[in-house]
Amino acid sequence: MNDVNSQKQMPPTTTATLRTRMLIFAAVGLIAGWIDARFGSLGGLNTGLAIGMGFGAGLSISLYWTILSAVTIRLNWILSLSTWLLSSIFAGGYLAYLLNAFLRLGSEHNTLALITIAGCLCAGIGVGLLSWLIEPRIKARHWIQDLVWQRFKLPVGAALLGFGLALVILERRVFVGLYPQAHKAILIIGVFVLASALIFLLKEGIPKMIFTRPIWLIGLAMLFNAFIDLHKDSDEEIHDLRQRPIISFSMDVLRSMTDLDRDDYSSLLGGGDCAPFNAMINPGMREIPGNGIDDNCRLGDVEVKTETTPNSTIEPKPTGLDSPRSRVPDTSLVLITVDTVRADHLSIYGYKRRTTPKLERFATRSVIFDRAYASSAWTSLSISSMMRGLYPRRLKWTPVYETNKFRLIEDPASELKEGEKVRITFTMPLNDPRPTLAQRLQAHGLYTAAIINDGYAEFLSEKMGVAAGFDRFENMDDQPKRKRTVRGTVNRAMKILREIPKDKYFFLWVHIFGPHDPSTKHKGSPKFGTSIKDKYDHELHYADAQLGRLLTRLKIMETRQRIATVITSDHGELFFKKRRYHGVNLHESSIKIPLIISAPDWPAGRTETLASLVDVMPTMLSLAGAPPASESDGDNLEPYVFGHQPHGDRIRFAETWYLSKDGTPKKDMVAAFDGRYKTVHNRLKSYTKVVDQHDLRRRPKNLGLKSKRAKRLNKKLEEYIETTSGPIWPSAK
Repeated sequence: MNDVNSQKQMPPTTTATLRTRMLIFAAVGLIAGWIDARFGSLGGLNTGLAIGMGFGAGLSISLYWTILSAVTIRLNWILSLSTWLLSSIFAGGYLAYLLNAFLRLGSEHNTLALITIAGCLCAGIGVGLLSWLIEPRIKARHWIQDLVWQRFKLPVGAALLGFGLALVILERRVFVGLYPQAHKAILIIGVFVLASALIFLLKEGIPKMIFTRPIWLIGLAMLFNAFIDLHKDSDEEIHDLRQRPIISFSMDVLRSMTDLDRDDYSSLLGGGDCAPFNAMINPGMREIPGNGIDDNCRLGDVEVKTETTPNSTIEPKPTGLDSPRSRVPDTSLVLITVDTVRADHLSIYGYKRRTTPKLERFATRSVIFDRAYASSAWTSLSISSMMRGLYPRRLKWTPVYETNKFRLIEDPASELKEGEKVRITFTMPLNDPRPTLAQRLQAHGLYTAAIINDGYAEFLSEKMGVAAGFDRFENMDDQPKRKRTVRGTVNRAMKILREIPKDKYFFLWVHIFGPHDPSTKHKGSPKFGTSIKDKYDHELHYADAQLGRLLTRLKIMETRQRIATVITSDHGELFFKKRRYHGVNLHESSIKIPLIISAPDWPAGRTETLASLVDVMPTMLSLAGAPPASESDGDNLEPYVFGHQPHGDRIRFAETWYLSKDGTPKKDMVAAFDGRYKTVHNRLKSYTKVVDQHDLRRRPKNLGLKSKRAKRLNKKLEEYIETTSGPIWPSAK
């Protein structure tokens, strides 16, 4: 009788069962790839590629479970359960670490950090328990396992099926585009839960006889086809595939597994690595001219050139301040940068709400640039680029580290205070040799002053080198907290204007933090609603009201001297359902900004001239009568305003990158655009898309390189990438 009970407890486990369950994981990936392709309206060929990649990713995910199962099935139930729980809890803790949850403990985000840590650990415990329940056993099952399999197999399987589908839906709806580690973890857990559901719902004998061989044949054939087809130049197919979350995840998994030289680039699946066994040759390397090697796998080896010209694609050389003055200063300059402003949310740019009535009045005597763009989607990159008239990747960057106290430091080994930890790595041009706009205007004889409010960050602080070239530099961080507002910043700016030496032409830079998150309430400004967009519009109206006071003061001063005023922003903003953000991509919402210039002798009106923040420095130098910079990616906009130069063929660039706390790039993108089309290249994922700049959907349709205009634009982008490839700073990987 005991033998009979023992046989009942013994599940049909062997290597064959492990292999079958491994294929169930692969089947879930295959089906998920097919469903993702169909919902994404992908063509027949791309559907086949998606199926192959889904099969391969599911198979890859199952490797961890299969290898650990091969060990645990031989252990008693206590050791088996302990092994699964410990390994899964460790994985959950590691995910919380990747999400910087531990670094946020004790900060203003302490509650969110605790929730994140608890969620990751609970997910780990859940995965560990589920792994223990579905593992095949050589020894007898524990009574809990036996109870689930004999009495509750169908309801547990159905519940898991629903939960797995819920996870996949959740991944597509919550913080889309943010927290890539979390999205990847949700997809992995989702695939695992769905595979577990099938293991419970299917009878043990069916997969072996009917399910196994077809899946092997179809999956491997599709996977082989994906490797072959995506090995060639197929940016359009790669972009279309990457628009679907599961397929994109599958591609990342398979590329990582086929990165033979571990340089973060695969030679397969469109990874772009032209030397799969040489880690020193890949799309992320800097091209060395004349060495006979295509270091970055793009356009071949660059010829050695001895001269550079403005707007060339060759790396600029350092320049000094020894150029002769072009004329005696006769115009004062005011530069106002308002943080985080989308042009399409300003009434001056046609927005339905009247968010900027003061700017509307200012615009009656100004030139409004309807197609103005930031050179990056981050403050640190964009302002640095604007002040030097060069695109971000042209500059010489130095890593700086932001702590959990939002302090920026250069050397974590010596500068961390008690309780501080490095949260993330940013870059600042601390050692870039090119003079800034302030340094050039100071050398030209202007009195230079700045009042900066960078919120809780320190990117525009003195220790980041931003004060160089200013006779007077004030940071709102030095003011009492109650005064660190838009009103307080404007008050300080007006005080500086009163105290500027009367016999001096001047350059004043005012940076207003206001519209940046988090949103706050302001008396006197309309409450448009409770949504993220409503609160943002409320912030814009308040900033406009305060800015109007400064503009009124400047208008009075213009009766006594010539003053040119430039108003712009450092970047735009992306809106999600419950949060807004920037820096993560080069969507129109992230980089299209206002640019309004009021200058003596300039006509009032609007212009379609394509403009960029890199154009601000050469334009302001010209307005001040200062000599132009010998190296600049930007142009003086005055000839375009007066129609002396055609603007139809202008091309501008923008780029953004995001680094982990150890300096590893998590995002690295560059775009070229001409006002109609925009080509965006993902340096890390090695693919390019072409979109219509009027397509404001979150995922604009990829147009491909079908038109001559798109091909011309892509050629310019390729040339720019060729000369700016490589690590973000020299010592980086």
